[in-house]
Amino acid sequence: MRKPLWSITGMALVWLAASLPARAHFVWIIPSQHEPGKFEIVFSEGAYRGSSELVSRLQGVNAEFKTADGSSRNLALSPVTSEDEGAMLTESTLPSGDFAIEAKLDYGVFGKTGAPVRLIYYTKHLRSGCSEKCAKLAGETDHSLEVVPCSADPRSFQVLWHGEPATGASVTVTDQQDNEDEFETSDKGLIEVPTDWEGPFAVRAMYRDTSDSGTLAGQDYQGALHIATLTMSVPEQQHSASDVLIAAREHRALWEDFSGFTASMTLTVNDDQFSGKVIVAEDGEVSFDVSDGAPQAWLERTVSSLVMHRLPGNEVGSGGEFLRQVTPHPLGQEIELHGEGMGSIYRVNQDVVREVNREMGSGHFKISVLDIFTNAEGKYLPKVYVVTFWNDESGSISNTSTVMHEWQRVGKWDLPRTLTEVTSRPNGSEIRKIEFENLELVR
Repeated sequence: MRKPLWSITGMALVWLAASLPARAHFVWIIPSQHEPGKFEIVFSEGAYRGSSELVSRLQGVNAEFKTADGSSRNLALSPVTSEDEGAMLTESTLPSGDFAIEAKLDYGVFGKTGAPVRLIYYTKHLRSGCSEKCAKLAGETDHSLEVVPCSADPRSFQVLWHGEPATGASVTVTDQQDNEDEFETSDKGLIEVPTDWEGPFAVRAMYRDTSDSGTLAGQDYQGALHIATLTMSVPEQQHSASDVLIAAREHRALWEDFSGFTASMTLTVNDDQFSGKVIVAEDGEVSFDVSDGAPQAWLERTVSSLVMHRLPGNEVGSGGEFLRQVTPHPLGQEIELHGEGMGSIYRVNQDVVREVNREMGSGHFKISVLDIFTNAEGKYLPKVYVVTFWNDESGSISNTSTVMHEWQRVGKWDLPRTLTEVTSRPNGSEIRKIEFENLELVR
């Protein structure tokens, strides 16, 4: 069963691969998914952890760490296993910046029948945001067979044998969408990944040296099979906090050129039910005609907030800056907003505002967006979020509300279908639900 390509938060990944028999195993260097900052050498069909039973075959591997300034050092490795998977893990956490990790494994003689061959694996991992540095790091090696990214074109790679172009090499390239095709290197040893494919990619190169024969550890062999793999991580383009905020705001679904709407409405508060009508004007002003006893203030505040967040021109602040973050956060890095007086701190992840922190009177609150709805234009609206209020004097939570939205398409706008809010306080809880029906646009 084929496993997905390895991936890392905050990085775009590239790896390369050549035609070999099914279920053949190769040596790869990959970033550890279990210990950030460390790397693993794996023996597997692809760039992911292999069986724990195969870790022993990596015992003779030697790894070296190289930087763009020419310095290098050997890396200590230790075996690690997780359930039925295993790898050789670097004992030290590696720094950021441009670097290469490379390793060589003389596997020994393979094949008990026919003509046994000597297997030699070469593997390399490159980390660089600069294509020229990346190519330089890749080229400074004593590996007999290697795959080198081209500095002039980040989608082109060159296969080299003893530093010379490997002409006519058969190469299979696979991307993360499972697109797969076979290529043959040019007279300059080059292959080029299709421009409509999405990374990560894969290239694995193989060369059989028929002139090499002899005896190794008491076993005769006829020919040597050299196999090279490359993994490469390219840090994503760094954007400013202001750019991240702008992208998230542009990704919201807004009611552009809004004309207003009317709707009949059913409001349920625990076991009590109320009916009425709501009118939303084109400028966002909200008015109600609702039966007696309904929580009018909550209704006006809740629906007005819903409408305000869908109308253009309600941006808060004028840019922002990233706050220091030691480890990755599932909702994104903190951004402190500028030009507003509420002490707002946002978290943005994949162009979605996932968290809002604000001061309010003698307390503060946090909005955590857990799920979103994506409309026909690919823009997002909130689906499920949690609002938590704290009392700053006591430090305790005063109340928390979980809110769920359902949306319906009317004309060119995504209008509310339902809004459900469950609020918990120290003295109890309450559930409120608004159902919007018979929506009609104001012409």
